[in-house]
Amino acid sequence: DDIRILAPAPKDPFAVPQIPFNKHGIANFQYKSASMLSRMNRHRAEGRVIAVLNDKKLLLKIENGQTVGASIDNGPMPSIGDDIVVAGFPETDLFIIKLARAVYRKIADGTGTAGESVEATELSPDFDMNAVLRENYGRLVRITGRIVAPNPSKGSNAPATIAISCGKHIIPIDMTSCGGITATPSHGDVISATGICVINTTKWNPLDIFPRIDGFMLAPRSPADLRILSSAPWWTAGKLTAVIAALLILLTAVFAWNRFLRIIIERRSRQLFKAEIEQAKSCLRVDERTRLSAELHDAISQMLTGIAFQVDAAEKTLPSDTALTANYL
Repeated sequence: DDIRILAPAPKDPFAVPQIPFNKHGIANFQYKSASMLSRMNRHRAEGRVIAVLNDKKLLLKIENGQTVGASIDNGPMPSIGDDIVVAGFPETDLFIIKLARAVYRKIADGTGTAGESVEATELSPDFDMNAVLRENYGRLVRITGRIVAPNPSKGSNAPATIAISCGKHIIPIDMTSCGGITATPSHGDVISATGICVINTTKWNPLDIFPRIDGFMLAPRSPADLRILSSAPWWTAGKLTAVIAALLILLTAVFAWNRFLRIIIERRSRQLFKAEIEQAKSCLRVDERTRLSAELHDAISQMLTGIAFQVDAAEKTLPSDTALTANYL
């Protein structure tokens, strides 16, 4: 009850002021602070879509040749080359104006964007990111390099973003507009990519004197902007690593198996050695018993033989000498 509507919102969300540009083509509020921009109402811009990015973002090339960014909240994304009017809340990264929480309306269907591309190395000496200034935002750029990081998107065969190595830099490539690509590039392929230069900056802080550039991203306009120059070699560093890892695992398994066999052999050897000792002890006992038996046998035999001699002697003295007979007996 504490809120009263004084005037309803306009039925036409595009009935708002256009982004004001001065005679040099610079937005009049481009360098206002973030807090000042957040208090501004909707503004609109008309132009041609030159890039469609992830997270429902796009870039427009407006009538005075400037680039304007927008984060779209309504409907499916327009196609590259469409002429649209977009209305949203102004933001800036100190390079271009961006319209946040924006809605758009298509003015005319387009057939794509044309233009001469420039090699990425020509943007600045030695590809220096800090020298890539505002005039290169939205410029058509061509990059040749090797894919180092394909990232397949969920529920799609085509990757949402890939990254290629170009010199000492890693350049992300937004694949949003390349959904119909016939051959998806894979890791290690050398490709030539043509697309719109989108500078990546850190979130602007009003205390920063200059914006900080994190690099730039390339936004191809269609699958035709990507050409695979050469496929990845069959023998790659990843496969070499996998083979080395497999060999290490195999060597570890062989070492463990040999160790296991050695433990079993040592255990069996100790058991056999104990068995041989017991056998030797048994043989010694048998030999001792045999010797004792032999000795006992010899003593009894001698005793019986002596008795037999005494009996024979006594028999010979009979009957003549009974006293001697008694002595033998």
